[in-house]
Amino acid sequence: MDIAEQEWTSRYLAPLVGATITEVGITDDEDIDLPNLHVRLTTGEECVLEISRDEEGNGPGFIFGLAYPGFMSNCGECGAPALVTPEMETDERFIYRVTCQACGAGAYVVGIGAVPA
Repeated sequence: MDIAEQEWTSRYLAPLVGATITEVGITDDEDIDLPNLHVRLTTGEECVLEISRDEEGNGPGFIFGLAYPGFMSNCGECGAPALVTPEMETDERFIYRVTCQACGAGAYVVGIGAVPA
């Protein structure tokens, strides 16, 4: 990114300094659903920021830097809810760690191919 792009990006993002995220959601659109942040700027103005892969809105984007929340499954030992978090994902294999919320049992799920939905 050259200096002009850096300056433009800084000016573009400047209103977010000190802003408050009041809600998160998904924009319900007939063509594409985008993650969004409802924000109250320091001026008091409220806006909805949609997270897109580009300026044309060609699909949802990803925010780097947030902790990955994982997803829930059931413990193989006691059947209680278990948190599943990724340890490694590539195009060819995946490794997930499963941690039981009740009994503390842990296990790894290893697979070859696409990550299961």
